[in-house]
Amino acid sequence: MSRGTEREVVLVADPYPPYQYFDRGEVRGLDHDLISAVLEQLGYQVETVLLPWEACLQRLDRGEAHGAFQVTRTPERERRYLFSRQLRTAETALFARRGLGIHLDPLSPLEDQLRGVRIGMMEGYSYHPAIDTLPAHRAASQEDLLWSVAEGRLDVVVMDTGVAEYLMRRLGLPTLPRVKGFVAARDLHAVFRMDCRELLEQFDAEIERMIAEGVPGRIAEVYGLA
Repeated sequence: MSRGTEREVVLVADPYPPYQYFDRGEVRGLDHDLISAVLEQLGYQVETVLLPWEACLQRLDRGEAHGAFQVTRTPERERRYLFSRQLRTAETALFARRGLGIHLDPLSPLEDQLRGVRIGMMEGYSYHPAIDTLPAHRAASQEDLLWSVAEGRLDVVVMDTGVAEYLMRRLGLPTLPRVKGFVAARDLHAVFRMDCRELLEQFDAEIERMIAEGVPGRIAEVYGLA
């Protein structure tokens, strides 16, 4: 892509507050704000479209978007897209209803330790190989999952730590305790179409500069996250 001939960049991502979400008809969020700032500094106009994840990939594969963000590496994706440098590391944890008192042993199978525990997860999401195959209630809303745990209809919810902290505060829920003994870390990237190598190179150089200057931390503070 040449900045001189095409100055608009269309990105896709799935709604995932506080990282990207709709607010009064506009897209905002920690990851969205950082990525938009990078591209705008490079002289591009940015349009971010929020869609279910499979629809995001379909748009990208049809050439209707230049890139997507909040993407984990897989061999199949690396054959299809250009990956940016790492943007951040996300953590997935278990949050339990108060009084449950679960303590997990990382050396023992989770299936045995969570037998009989009512687990909630988001529909269509992959969290961790040890978690994904467990029997669970699948929901379309992370807010509904947190309310279900807070009100005792579920025992444990699997959720990104930043999402859980943000939503509990926004919903006015008491802080749900994290279950000790389990955390899954995953590195997140932006991806671009194979014909957008110049854009990728510009993006990587600029975001490295912004990270060195502490820009992600200042954006995170706006959303109440460290």
